[in-house]
Amino acid sequence: MTFRSATARGFSLVEALVAAVILGVGLIGLAKLQSVIIGSSDLSQQRNEATRIAQDKIEHYRGYTTLLTTSGQLAYEDIVNSTSAETVVGVNAIYSRSWSIAECCFSNDHARVCPAENCASSTRFKQLVVTVDWVDKTNIDQSVILRTIVGGLDPDLDAELVSRPTTTDPGSDDDPGSDDDPGSDDDPGSDDDPVVDPGAVPCSITIAGSRRNRNADVVIVSPPDSSCSYPGNDTYSCSVNASTGMSIDIRHTSGGSETRSLSADCSMPTIAIDF
Repeated sequence: MTFRSATARGFSLVEALVAAVILGVGLIGLAKLQSVIIGSSDLSQQRNEATRIAQDKIEHYRGYTTLLTTSGQLAYEDIVNSTSAETVVGVNAIYSRSWSIAECCFSNDHARVCPAENCASSTRFKQLVVTVDWVDKTNIDQSVILRTIVGGLDPDLDAELVSRPTTTDPGSDDDPGSDDDPGSDDDPGSDDDPVVDPGAVPCSITIAGSRRNRNADVVIVSPPDSSCSYPGNDTYSCSVNASTGMSIDIRHTSGGSETRSLSADCSMPTIAIDF
């Protein structure tokens, strides 16, 4: 015969059942949490891919090579609204891409005006809005929308502004025959007849465009007497006091710096540069 001590105790059936219920509830909660984490990761990957698809269309239109419609080339004039949505098969989903175009301009106070009416042709640009739609794995409609502007600057003129050569005045000190010129500094009457270079007359130039990062800074490095403002989250506008032939350096800072240089031309009061 076996005798059990009165102080010996074990788990009753009720206690074991309660423990099993608590453990089961915890495991169910953990499984749901893991499902939410996986779903969030999938949606994040889909948004990144949709953003890239929208950016591809923006870069495509920014790469136009001429202003007027030309066979075999992408022209600024050809940047128009999409007639139907494009289907793009991605790694994480199937996307639908569409875009809209609005003719806009900058007013005298550098504000964006859409649609453009009674604006000078040199201040006109196109506002591009790209929309990418898709259905996620939970059958919920999702979308990504990117907005930017595309300036109507002739690509050939842009290259000319950067590489324009500097001319030498025949009557300057570099001219070997200037010392014998009766109108030179040796002429007592030369002080009464100053020679003014028409290209050195000062003027005000507006440089405006879009910036990829709304937190990025756009500054005019030279000339120093310049100021920049941000009329929109993705645009900038800088006022520069310059003269024809003066070098202008504009810097875009966003996790690094990008500086572009151009030669001022007073015949172009507004220049569009996108970053």
